[in-house]
Amino acid sequence: MARISMKTRNESAYSRPASEVQETQRLEAMLVFERRLAAQGFRCVAGVDEAGRGPLAGPIVAAAVVLACPLPGLDDSKRLSAARREELYAALYAGGHGIGVAAASAAEINREGIQAANYRVMQEAVARLPVRPDF
Repeated sequence: MARISMKTRNESAYSRPASEVQETQRLEAMLVFERRLAAQGFRCVAGVDEAGRGPLAGPIVAAAVVLACPLPGLDDSKRLSAARREELYAALYAGGHGIGVAAASAAEINREGIQAANYRVMQEAVARLPVRPDF
């Protein structure tokens, strides 16, 4: 049976709360914009993002999300592991968050142009939300 030194045990015990504090601070920083909007009377704020705008062949996919509450660990998808993305995906759909998704195929992008298709799918994603955002 291996012995754990008191120093190692204490470092481990203190590192978890520090990371939790850092995560709380990161989430609070992300909410600054939403709190400013709330002070102006906006109650339902949607975030919209797209993926696929860089490739030569479509599709473009956009998602609009209204968070019901802060979601710990939420970050740019490029900074998350595949497993963490899957966990957050499940949490978003299970947690009562409003989600709308839309896509444009390569043919639609060719017909409309990349910028127009991008704006369209973002607008469609917002329109597919189960709630109407006011910002």
